[in-house]
Amino acid sequence: MAHEVPAQGKRVYLVLDNASWHETKRLNWHHIEKVFLPPYSPDFNPIERFWQYLKGHGMAGYFTKDGGTLSDKLCASIQEMLAHPELIRSVCALPTL
Repeated sequence: MAHEVPAQGKRVYLVLDNASWHETKRLNWHHIEKVFLPPYSPDFNPIERFWQYLKGHGMAGYFTKDGGTLSDKLCASIQEMLAHPELIRSVCALPTL
C-alpha cells in the first residue's frame, strides 16, 4: 500500500500515550504531528476502558494456571464483545468533561 502525503495545508495528527518508544529517535514521523495524552490519563485512552470492562465482566473471577486456557477464555470474551458493537462504543466512548 502506498503512503500518500496529505494535500497541501492538511494536517495529520496521531494521538499517543506516553510510552517511551514513541519518543525514540529511530522513528521517522514524516508529516505526522504527534499529540500526547496527559500523563496518567487512562480515561482518554479507549483501550484502557476496553480492558477495564473485559477484566470486570468477561474475565471476572476467572483463574487458571494454563496459558492456553487463559488465551482461549480471553479470545472468547473479546469475540463476545465484538458481537455487540454498541457495547464497545459505550465502553470506549470518551468521557464527557
